Amino acid sequence: MSYCQLVVFNLGLEEYAINISYAQEIIRIPKFIQLPNTPSFIKGIFNLNITNQ
Repeated sequence: MSYCQLVVFNLGLEEYAINISYAQEIIRIPKFIQLPNTPSFIKGIFNLNITNQ
């Protein structure tokens, strides 16, 4: 029996999966920081400056 590892993610209401060998890196999105006076379709911002732990 063979198997493959997949990365599963959502874009909007759609769910997608790709073979993990095609992924360059996997980043879990940190908590959004809400911005004042922005349209409702903007969730906010987050910092992708990730350091090795």
